[in-house]
Amino acid sequence: MRLGACFVLALSFVLGQGLSADTLYNVTDLGTLGGTSSSGEAINNSGQVTGWSYPSSGPQHAFLYSNGHMTDLGTLGGSYTVGYGINGRGQVTGASYTPDGYDAFLYSNGQMIDLGILPAGGGMARLSVESSGSGITHSTMPFSASQDLTYKG
Repeated sequence: MRLGACFVLALSFVLGQGLSADTLYNVTDLGTLGGTSSSGEAINNSGQVTGWSYPSSGPQHAFLYSNGHMTDLGTLGGSYTVGYGINGRGQVTGASYTPDGYDAFLYSNGQMIDLGILPAGGGMARLSVESSGSGITHSTMPFSASQDLTYKG
């Protein structure tokens, strides 16, 4: 039996069917906003990515990575933001720390729209956005509960 398995393995190498596999993905270094690190949190089917990055100075900012370029999404007047979700239209949802607490945001067409203060635990929020851009789902850690927020704008 062992000899038979070795023969099949050897035959597969001869026929070019060895242990190689096709590459199913490519790894891309997204870079940073000028700081020391960044993290991708979500990706859509077009390869657009959102997450957070440190700029050259100051706390982390949400970003949108698209067509090889990382765009700083800014803040809602507070110190830092994180992008958590992105839909097929390139709209980003996330959380922004403001003087009043953590506010949800929707970034669309170059504008960051304040969706208001997140419910309790919002600092650990995960936000996703529907393809229409109108429905936003908010989950808090440990993701045992979720709340749908509807944005009509």
